[in-house]
Amino acid sequence: WLTLKVPAFVCEGDELYVSCAGYPGYSARDAVLYKDNKVIGSSPSNADFLVGRANMTTSGLYRCTRQ
Repeated sequence: WLTLKVPAFVCEGDELYVSCAGYPGYSARDAVLYKDNKVIGSSPSNADFLVGRANMTTSGLYRCTRQ
């Protein structure tokens, strides 16, 4: 099981960080972040991603996987 953690509130211009977190006992290595079904980031050791500054171009549907 995974959860994509995002801030409750984001204002335009804020740096947007998201985290792909597994539940306790879930073992997986590589985290992959998708926006609108396209890979926008991956990390072999860290599940925290900087998406960028919040604006209209950062709007979209985000999801994550762990492999």
